[in-house]
Amino acid sequence: MLKPTATAEDGANVYRPPKFAPTLMDKDKMSKQERNEARREKERWRSANQSPYMVELLNDLEGRPEEVRESVGT
Repeated sequence: MLKPTATAEDGANVYRPPKFAPTLMDKDKMSKQERNEARREKERWRSANQSPYMVELLNDLEGRPEEVRESVGT
């Protein structure tokens, strides 16, 4: 059995980009203002959790033992 040779009409020498799988877009897409507000809120939580006052308060509420710190020379 003979195979026909590829010709220009077959499209054998034509570039075909790879096909990508379809993806779903988020239905609850947030606006720029909402994203910025969420970022600000996240940053507020992060800074509050690093505050020595908040750390001490949370340790007291959760019943954790008090940390002993020794400072020499001050």
